[in-house]
Amino acid sequence: MLIHRKQASRTFAFCMAVAIALGAFGFAASPGVFAADVPVEIVPISAGFSDTGSHWGRDAVARWTELDVLRGYEDGSFRPNNPITRGEVAVILDRIMKYETAASNAFTDLRSGEFYTDAILRANAAGVMQGDGATVRPTASITREEATALLARAFGVTDASASSSFSDNSQIASWARGLVAQMASEGYVQGSGGAFRPKDSITRAEIATILDNAIGALYTSAGTYTENVSNIAIVNTTGVTLRGISVSGNVILAEGIGNGDVTLDNVSVGGKLVVRGGGSNSVAISGGSIQQVSVSKTVAGDIRITGLDNSNAKIVIDDVDGTVILDNVKAGVTLDGEVTQIDVRGGSQLNSLTLNASTHLAVDAASRITSLVVNSSARGATVNNLGTITKAEVSANGVVFEGKAPAALTVSSGVTTPPVDSSGKAIAPTSSTGGG
Repeated sequence: MLIHRKQASRTFAFCMAVAIALGAFGFAASPGVFAADVPVEIVPISAGFSDTGSHWGRDAVARWTELDVLRGYEDGSFRPNNPITRGEVAVILDRIMKYETAASNAFTDLRSGEFYTDAILRANAAGVMQGDGATVRPTASITREEATALLARAFGVTDASASSSFSDNSQIASWARGLVAQMASEGYVQGSGGAFRPKDSITRAEIATILDNAIGALYTSAGTYTENVSNIAIVNTTGVTLRGISVSGNVILAEGIGNGDVTLDNVSVGGKLVVRGGGSNSVAISGGSIQQVSVSKTVAGDIRITGLDNSNAKIVIDDVDGTVILDNVKAGVTLDGEVTQIDVRGGSQLNSLTLNASTHLAVDAASRITSLVVNSSARGATVNNLGTITKAEVSANGVVFEGKAPAALTVSSGVTTPPVDSSGKAIAPTSSTGGG
């Protein structure tokens, strides 16, 4: 793996292209964290570590230490073969993504004041570290399957339907099997002798190697970047412009962006665009090729996506504590989470919009939705339509259409509270179905 250090008067970034196949178990490099609960000083990269000189993971450890994602110990060692704890992995991801919102502490074994406590609660709010509902086991060594599943969620890797080809695939827990399979398919994790060894503890060097395998670029400073990226690109700060580049994996606009702005100018994304940060003026897209967009946000506030011009693109919206603004967007959209409002504006042309949760939908006069589907789980949704809705299929009770009614309206026979207008008058369907 190579690091390209780009220096300009305005900013710098580290861009990495993976080109190493390590002989040991191919897990992402684990950021060196601290031992027990005692924070330590960062060991400068120029000095190296006393115990990594001949280790197979030394290059990955060195790179991620320089980025201040991994840290060593006060005695100058890194201890690459030591197991890493669940709390330490949460700290590592917190440094990469710069999570901003913490969940309330509902874990009986998570004490306040520990070095990992805030990082775990932020990773929990982001849906990355979930625990078992009652405990999160912060000081326990994390297993290979646990680490892979946790990193997959952080990296926006989707659970695969197929199983992996590892000889011990049946030993991988059912909740981790699909994520392990997809992480292996992407080349981010590898086996050893054909086996995955899911229940073994993962080491610090192995975590470092996974990071090295998966992350091709980490943008931590505002500026304009123009180098292509192999694998995943992560932006964790506002004011970043990616221009004219190709990213083979996912592009993650991380929580550290907050309510700031990011611009994708003629960017081709081989994976999906994962939007977890951004405000009412971002994310600005111009040209390029983006097929899939996933939107979720733990920081309260509106988020705007503008300029996506691909009628075949799919946008999936999960939880957002605010309004999702689709401005001059051409795509198909699905709402799967809790959102205050979806605002379709700026001449957007949505070939489909499916509501699987209740929300307020506003469509401006210049915008069009070809097919609006309101499923039964979107009970009580309201639609303020000033533009054009060519057809709407309603399977939910209590739907209200304000403004212009859909040109064609289909209501499921299972609906007991039919759609009404803003005055409470029932809207006559143009047809009905037996669906629901």
